[in-house]
Amino acid sequence: MNGELNASDELAQLDFDDLTSSQAVETILAILNHHPNWDESRDFYLRATRWLVGVWEHDRHNFTNHRERNHWLERDVLHFAARFILKLSGSEALQISTPLIDAVDNHPKEVGDFLAELIIFANHNPVDCFWEIWQALADKAVSASWTEGLGNERPFEQSFINNIFLGMDWKDDARHWRRLDGHAHRLDEVAQQLPATAPCMLAYSGFLCGIGQQSLPESFKVVGSLLKKSSAIQITSNSSISFNLETSLRRFVYSQPHRLKSDPVLRDSILNILDALIAGGSSSAYQMRDDFVTPIE
Repeated sequence: MNGELNASDELAQLDFDDLTSSQAVETILAILNHHPNWDESRDFYLRATRWLVGVWEHDRHNFTNHRERNHWLERDVLHFAARFILKLSGSEALQISTPLIDAVDNHPKEVGDFLAELIIFANHNPVDCFWEIWQALADKAVSASWTEGLGNERPFEQSFINNIFLGMDWKDDARHWRRLDGHAHRLDEVAQQLPATAPCMLAYSGFLCGIGQQSLPESFKVVGSLLKKSSAIQITSNSSISFNLETSLRRFVYSQPHRLKSDPVLRDSILNILDALIAGGSSSAYQMRDDFVTPIE
Protein backbone atom coordinates (compact mmCIF):
# COMPACT_ATOMS: atom_id res chain seq x y z
CA MET A 1 0.00 0.00 0.00
CA ASN A 2 3.08 2.24 -0.24
CA GLY A 3 3.84 4.58 -3.13
CA GLU A 4 3.05 8.01 -4.39
CA LEU A 5 -0.70 7.38 -4.56
CA ASN A 6 -2.87 7.82 -1.50
CA ALA A 7 -4.44 4.40 -1.18
CA SER A 8 -7.38 5.54 0.93
CA ASP A 9 -8.28 8.29 -1.53
CA GLU A 10 -7.98 5.98 -4.52
CA LEU A 11 -10.18 3.33 -2.90
CA ALA A 12 -12.76 5.94 -1.88
CA GLN A 13 -13.13 7.03 -5.50
CA LEU A 14 -14.16 3.59 -6.71
CA ASP A 15 -17.84 3.59 -7.64
CA PHE A 16 -19.52 0.30 -6.75
CA ASP A 17 -22.53 1.25 -8.88
CA ASP A 18 -20.43 1.80 -12.00
CA LEU A 19 -20.58 -1.45 -13.95
CA THR A 20 -17.26 -0.67 -15.60
CA SER A 21 -15.58 -0.59 -12.19
CA SER A 22 -16.93 -3.93 -10.97
CA GLN A 23 -13.88 -5.94 -12.02
CA ALA A 24 -11.59 -3.51 -10.20
CA VAL A 25 -13.78 -3.72 -7.08
CA GLU A 26 -13.71 -7.51 -7.14
CA THR A 27 -9.93 -7.54 -7.56
CA ILE A 28 -9.45 -5.12 -4.67
CA LEU A 29 -11.79 -7.16 -2.46
CA ALA A 30 -9.66 -10.23 -3.17
CA ILE A 31 -6.38 -8.41 -2.47
CA LEU A 32 -7.52 -6.70 0.72
CA ASN A 33 -8.95 -9.98 1.97
CA HIS A 34 -5.39 -11.07 2.68
CA HIS A 35 -4.68 -7.98 4.78
CA PRO A 36 -7.30 -7.75 7.55
CA ASN A 37 -4.94 -5.67 9.72
CA TRP A 38 -4.86 -2.77 7.27
CA ASP A 39 -7.12 0.17 8.03
CA GLU A 40 -7.73 0.51 4.29
CA SER A 41 -9.03 -3.06 4.17
CA ARG A 42 -11.49 -2.61 7.01
CA ASP A 43 -12.71 0.72 5.65
CA PHE A 44 -13.24 -0.72 2.18
CA TYR A 45 -15.15 -3.75 3.45
CA LEU A 46 -17.36 -1.58 5.64
CA ARG A 47 -18.12 0.52 2.60
CA ALA A 48 -18.85 -2.65 0.63
CA THR A 49 -21.38 -3.99 3.15
CA ARG A 50 -23.07 -0.60 3.35
CA TRP A 51 -23.27 -0.46 -0.43
CA LEU A 52 -24.78 -3.93 -0.57
CA VAL A 53 -27.58 -3.08 1.85
CA GLY A 54 -28.13 0.17 0.00
CA VAL A 55 -28.78 -1.76 -3.20
CA TRP A 56 -31.31 -3.97 -1.44
CA GLU A 57 -33.02 -0.97 0.11
CA HIS A 58 -33.23 0.87 -3.22
CA ASP A 59 -35.03 -2.05 -4.83
CA ARG A 60 -37.30 -2.41 -1.83
CA HIS A 61 -38.49 1.20 -2.05
CA ASN A 62 -38.53 1.54 -5.83
CA PHE A 63 -40.80 -1.19 -7.14
CA THR A 64 -41.39 0.49 -10.48
CA ASN A 65 -38.00 2.14 -10.86
CA HIS A 66 -35.49 -0.65 -10.53
CA ARG A 67 -31.95 0.22 -11.49
CA GLU A 68 -29.71 -2.27 -13.20
CA ARG A 69 -28.13 -4.44 -10.53
CA ASN A 70 -24.75 -6.11 -10.66
CA HIS A 71 -25.72 -9.44 -9.12
CA TRP A 72 -22.26 -10.86 -9.72
CA LEU A 73 -20.67 -8.11 -7.66
CA GLU A 74 -23.30 -8.45 -4.94
CA ARG A 75 -22.54 -12.15 -4.69
CA ASP A 76 -18.80 -11.52 -4.55
CA VAL A 77 -19.18 -8.87 -1.85
CA LEU A 78 -21.09 -11.36 0.31
CA HIS A 79 -18.51 -14.06 -0.38
CA PHE A 80 -15.42 -11.97 0.32
CA ALA A 81 -17.01 -10.12 3.25
CA ALA A 82 -17.81 -13.37 5.05
CA ARG A 83 -14.24 -14.61 4.62
CA PHE A 84 -12.75 -11.26 5.64
CA ILE A 85 -14.95 -10.79 8.71
CA LEU A 86 -13.91 -14.13 10.18
CA LYS A 87 -10.30 -12.93 10.17
CA LEU A 88 -11.07 -10.01 12.47
CA SER A 89 -11.52 -9.58 16.19
CA GLY A 90 -15.08 -9.77 17.44
CA SER A 91 -15.54 -6.01 17.78
CA GLU A 92 -14.08 -5.27 14.34
CA ALA A 93 -16.13 -8.04 12.74
CA LEU A 94 -19.33 -6.75 14.30
CA GLN A 95 -18.62 -3.23 13.08
CA ILE A 96 -18.24 -4.32 9.46
CA SER A 97 -21.17 -6.74 9.76
CA THR A 98 -23.51 -4.17 11.32
CA PRO A 99 -25.12 -3.06 8.03
CA LEU A 100 -25.94 -6.70 7.24
CA ILE A 101 -27.07 -7.52 10.78
CA ASP A 102 -29.38 -4.50 10.80
CA ALA A 103 -30.83 -5.65 7.47
CA VAL A 104 -32.31 -8.87 8.92
CA ASP A 105 -35.70 -7.22 9.41
CA ASN A 106 -36.14 -6.19 5.77
CA HIS A 107 -33.84 -8.52 3.87
CA PRO A 108 -33.76 -11.93 5.60
CA LYS A 109 -33.10 -13.92 2.43
CA GLU A 110 -30.06 -11.88 1.44
CA VAL A 111 -28.66 -11.83 4.97
CA GLY A 112 -29.33 -15.57 5.14
CA ASP A 113 -27.04 -15.95 2.13
CA PHE A 114 -24.35 -14.05 4.05
CA LEU A 115 -24.82 -16.37 7.04
CA ALA A 116 -24.48 -19.40 4.76
CA GLU A 117 -21.14 -18.04 3.54
CA LEU A 118 -20.03 -17.53 7.15
CA ILE A 119 -20.86 -21.14 8.00
CA ILE A 120 -18.92 -22.42 5.00
CA PHE A 121 -15.78 -20.50 5.94
CA ALA A 122 -16.16 -21.20 9.67
CA ASN A 123 -16.18 -24.89 8.81
CA HIS A 124 -12.51 -24.56 7.86
CA ASN A 125 -11.38 -22.49 10.84
CA PRO A 126 -10.79 -23.83 14.36
CA VAL A 127 -11.14 -20.44 16.06
CA ASP A 128 -12.63 -17.15 14.92
CA CYS A 129 -15.47 -14.73 15.71
CA PHE A 130 -18.17 -16.84 14.03
CA TRP A 131 -20.35 -17.26 17.11
CA GLU A 132 -20.34 -13.54 17.88
CA ILE A 133 -21.70 -12.76 14.42
CA TRP A 134 -24.10 -15.71 14.57
CA GLN A 135 -25.45 -14.53 17.93
CA ALA A 136 -25.99 -10.99 16.64
CA LEU A 137 -27.92 -12.35 13.65
CA ALA A 138 -29.94 -14.74 15.85
CA ASP A 139 -30.85 -11.93 18.25
CA LYS A 140 -32.09 -9.87 15.30
CA ALA A 141 -34.20 -12.78 14.11
CA VAL A 142 -35.86 -13.11 17.51
CA SER A 143 -36.87 -9.44 17.49
CA ALA A 144 -37.61 -9.10 13.75
CA SER A 145 -41.02 -7.76 12.71
CA TRP A 146 -41.69 -10.88 10.65
CA THR A 147 -40.95 -13.37 13.44
CA GLU A 148 -44.53 -13.63 14.73
CA GLY A 149 -45.72 -14.42 11.20
CA LEU A 150 -43.44 -17.42 10.79
CA GLY A 151 -46.40 -19.76 11.01
CA ASN A 152 -47.47 -18.62 7.55
CA GLU A 153 -45.85 -19.23 4.18
CA ARG A 154 -42.76 -17.01 4.31
CA PRO A 155 -40.05 -18.68 2.21
CA PHE A 156 -37.50 -15.87 2.53
CA GLU A 157 -37.69 -15.81 6.31
CA GLN A 158 -37.79 -19.60 6.46
CA SER A 159 -34.48 -19.87 4.61
CA PHE A 160 -32.91 -17.44 7.09
CA ILE A 161 -34.22 -19.41 10.08
CA ASN A 162 -32.90 -22.62 8.51
CA ASN A 163 -29.44 -21.08 8.32
CA ILE A 164 -29.66 -19.84 11.92
CA PHE A 165 -30.03 -23.51 12.83
CA LEU A 166 -27.10 -24.38 10.55
CA GLY A 167 -29.35 -26.00 7.94
CA MET A 168 -26.67 -26.44 5.30
CA ASP A 169 -26.07 -29.31 2.90
CA TRP A 170 -23.88 -31.31 5.24
CA LYS A 171 -22.52 -34.72 4.32
CA ASP A 172 -25.05 -37.50 4.83
CA ASP A 173 -23.00 -39.03 7.64
CA ALA A 174 -22.37 -35.73 9.46
CA ARG A 175 -23.53 -36.00 13.07
CA HIS A 176 -21.61 -33.17 14.71
CA TRP A 177 -19.92 -29.91 13.78
CA ARG A 178 -16.78 -29.24 15.78
CA ARG A 179 -17.64 -25.53 15.96
CA LEU A 180 -20.64 -26.46 18.14
CA ASP A 181 -18.37 -27.54 21.01
CA GLY A 182 -19.14 -25.20 23.88
CA HIS A 183 -21.75 -23.32 21.83
CA ALA A 184 -24.58 -25.75 21.11
CA HIS A 185 -26.62 -24.21 23.93
CA ARG A 186 -26.99 -21.09 21.80
CA LEU A 187 -29.26 -22.92 19.38
CA ASP A 188 -31.40 -24.31 22.20
CA GLU A 189 -31.81 -20.80 23.60
CA VAL A 190 -32.79 -19.28 20.26
CA ALA A 191 -35.27 -22.11 19.65
CA GLN A 192 -36.99 -21.17 22.91
CA GLN A 193 -37.02 -17.46 22.06
CA LEU A 194 -38.53 -17.88 18.60
CA PRO A 195 -42.26 -18.57 18.26
CA ALA A 196 -43.18 -22.25 18.57
CA THR A 197 -44.37 -22.59 14.98
CA ALA A 198 -43.87 -25.27 12.35
CA PRO A 199 -41.14 -23.40 10.41
CA CYS A 200 -39.08 -22.86 13.57
CA MET A 201 -39.58 -26.43 14.75
CA LEU A 202 -38.69 -27.73 11.30
CA ALA A 203 -35.36 -25.90 11.41
CA TYR A 204 -34.60 -26.86 15.01
CA SER A 205 -35.64 -30.51 14.68
CA GLY A 206 -33.57 -30.75 11.51
CA PHE A 207 -30.56 -29.49 13.45
CA LEU A 208 -31.08 -32.07 16.22
CA CYS A 209 -31.59 -34.86 13.71
CA GLY A 210 -28.42 -33.88 11.83
CA ILE A 211 -25.27 -32.20 13.06
CA GLY A 212 -26.80 -31.31 16.43
CA GLN A 213 -27.10 -34.88 17.67
CA GLN A 214 -24.66 -34.32 20.52
CA SER A 215 -27.22 -31.93 22.04
CA LEU A 216 -29.47 -34.94 22.64
CA PRO A 217 -31.06 -36.26 24.72
CA GLU A 218 -30.99 -33.04 26.82
CA SER A 219 -32.50 -30.96 24.02
CA PHE A 220 -35.60 -33.16 24.02
CA LYS A 221 -36.53 -31.00 27.03
CA VAL A 222 -36.53 -27.96 24.76
CA VAL A 223 -38.64 -29.73 22.12
CA GLY A 224 -41.12 -30.86 24.77
CA SER A 225 -41.50 -27.35 26.17
CA LEU A 226 -42.00 -25.89 22.68
CA LEU A 227 -44.75 -28.39 21.90
CA LYS A 228 -46.50 -27.51 25.16
CA LYS A 229 -46.82 -23.85 24.18
CA SER A 230 -47.81 -24.44 20.57
CA SER A 231 -50.38 -26.14 18.40
CA ALA A 232 -48.63 -29.48 18.77
CA ILE A 233 -50.87 -31.40 16.37
CA GLN A 234 -50.38 -28.83 13.62
CA ILE A 235 -46.61 -29.01 14.09
CA THR A 236 -46.30 -32.79 14.28
CA SER A 237 -48.64 -33.22 11.31
CA ASN A 238 -45.79 -31.82 9.25
CA SER A 239 -44.18 -34.93 7.76
CA SER A 240 -40.65 -33.50 7.81
CA ILE A 241 -40.88 -32.47 11.47
CA SER A 242 -42.39 -35.83 12.34
CA PHE A 243 -39.57 -37.63 10.54
CA ASN A 244 -36.88 -35.57 12.31
CA LEU A 245 -38.37 -36.14 15.76
CA GLU A 246 -39.06 -39.84 15.21
CA THR A 247 -35.52 -40.40 13.95
CA SER A 248 -33.98 -38.53 16.89
CA LEU A 249 -36.15 -40.29 19.46
CA ARG A 250 -35.55 -43.74 18.01
CA ARG A 251 -31.82 -43.44 18.70
CA PHE A 252 -32.49 -43.18 22.45
CA VAL A 253 -35.86 -44.76 23.26
CA TYR A 254 -34.68 -48.23 22.27
CA SER A 255 -31.00 -48.03 23.18
CA GLN A 256 -30.94 -45.87 26.32
CA PRO A 257 -34.34 -46.16 28.06
CA HIS A 258 -32.81 -46.14 31.56
CA ARG A 259 -31.00 -42.90 30.83
CA LEU A 260 -34.19 -41.23 29.61
CA LYS A 261 -36.31 -42.46 32.51
CA SER A 262 -33.80 -41.62 35.24
CA ASP A 263 -34.39 -37.89 34.66
CA PRO A 264 -38.07 -37.09 35.44
CA VAL A 265 -38.07 -33.90 33.35
CA LEU A 266 -36.51 -35.67 30.39
CA ARG A 267 -38.92 -38.60 30.75
CA ASP A 268 -41.94 -36.28 30.74
CA SER A 269 -40.56 -34.41 27.76
CA ILE A 270 -40.12 -37.63 25.80
CA LEU A 271 -43.69 -38.65 26.57
CA ASN A 272 -44.97 -35.23 25.59
CA ILE A 273 -43.18 -35.44 22.23
CA LEU A 274 -44.44 -38.96 21.61
CA ASP A 275 -48.01 -38.00 22.48
CA ALA A 276 -47.82 -35.04 20.11
CA LEU A 277 -46.49 -37.25 17.32
CA ILE A 278 -49.24 -39.80 17.91
CA ALA A 279 -51.84 -37.05 17.78
CA GLY A 280 -50.28 -35.98 14.49
CA GLY A 281 -50.79 -39.46 13.08
CA SER A 282 -47.45 -41.18 13.71
CA SER A 283 -47.73 -44.95 14.06
CA SER A 284 -43.98 -45.17 14.72
CA ALA A 285 -44.38 -42.91 17.76
CA TYR A 286 -47.24 -45.07 19.01
CA GLN A 287 -44.96 -48.11 19.03
CA MET A 288 -42.15 -46.17 20.68
CA ARG A 289 -44.45 -44.90 23.40
CA ASP A 290 -45.76 -48.38 24.07
CA ASP A 291 -42.22 -49.70 24.47
CA PHE A 292 -41.11 -46.67 26.50
CA VAL A 293 -43.79 -47.02 29.18
CA THR A 294 -43.51 -50.78 29.42
CA PRO A 295 -41.51 -51.72 32.54
CA ILE A 296 -38.23 -53.49 31.89
CA GLU A 297 -38.17 -56.84 33.60
